[in-house]
Amino acid sequence: MTTFDAREWVYFSSGNANILLKYVGNSDPNLTKKLLRLKRVGNKNCDERIKSDLLKDYFLHSKCIELSSKFLLDLNHKLIKTNPELAVPASTNGEILLISIFARNHGILMPNLLNEVNNTVHLGNHLKVHYGDSELVLEMKPKWLYNLKTRNCRNCCLSKYRGKQIINCPLDLLCENKIPNWSKRIVQKLRDSEHSINYINSLELILTEFFMKNKIIGYLFMLQNRYYDSSRESYNRRILNLKSADEVPIELIESQTLRDVTLFLNIHSLSRNNYDIVKDTVDKPKTLISINNDSFFEVDCKLIDLDLKTSLKFEYWKETELKLIESGLYTSDKYGLVGCNRIVDII
Repeated sequence: MTTFDAREWVYFSSGNANILLKYVGNSDPNLTKKLLRLKRVGNKNCDERIKSDLLKDYFLHSKCIELSSKFLLDLNHKLIKTNPELAVPASTNGEILLISIFARNHGILMPNLLNEVNNTVHLGNHLKVHYGDSELVLEMKPKWLYNLKTRNCRNCCLSKYRGKQIINCPLDLLCENKIPNWSKRIVQKLRDSEHSINYINSLELILTEFFMKNKIIGYLFMLQNRYYDSSRESYNRRILNLKSADEVPIELIESQTLRDVTLFLNIHSLSRNNYDIVKDTVDKPKTLISINNDSFFEVDCKLIDLDLKTSLKFEYWKETELKLIESGLYTSDKYGLVGCNRIVDII
């Protein structure tokens, strides 16, 4: 069992399923630049993770560790004081819980991919850019990569239904001719934000070259659709007929999990000498980019959020799809929906 001191961990970020804590102590150098991920109360996702030979090189190295109840209780009390907005109604023996300490006395220790950045620009739904003095990190969710049969894709329809801003459609990344404009819109939005961002003048070409060269989007497209034909209609036939969690096949659970992974692109510059040294030995998740044989960059791609979804989410999936169908957004030419990409040629 690992014994940590709650005073050496602070809140970093959170989602619906997990809370991330950042190590700020100095008692253990091995924890420097590390995050601890703990499940939130109500998180019913499985402890099992997606397994894939295609994606294994992109997985973020992490370690499951057993934690003491004292550490988790101390941490819970600390977070209630420092981050009361995280509090949930759930309680055990009168204790308000932020993390599921009595269900799971373990957490995931993982590298902090944002350790070298200290600013964040929120570009839109599931799309952020983090930057610091020497690094830039693009964070995105390449959700619902599929062969489009309707006018508008599920990603854009759901964003519009929820009143979220649409900056880019992930389906553009499936077509080589669409990728440059996808990258251009990212850079334009960053310029409009008036943030002083390193690499801004090269970023459009960096992103375009990365998505042209690296196979990650193609891999995700194949894996999201490997059990069904790659259309939303195929998904509908299965999800809308489900009556109970027991009917949810593991194939659907895996597909839904892969539709919700988070992708991080860590971008940093290289000297000409370093570029020449590593250009013939770089591994799969990393992509080297040369711009006009003058500027050199390395892009390291990592995936997180790989815990298998619970079959209990089938009602939410079903309800969401029914709402989108009834809204008419899939076929609408209104509300700023301009039609999404139907071409898949990056495989």
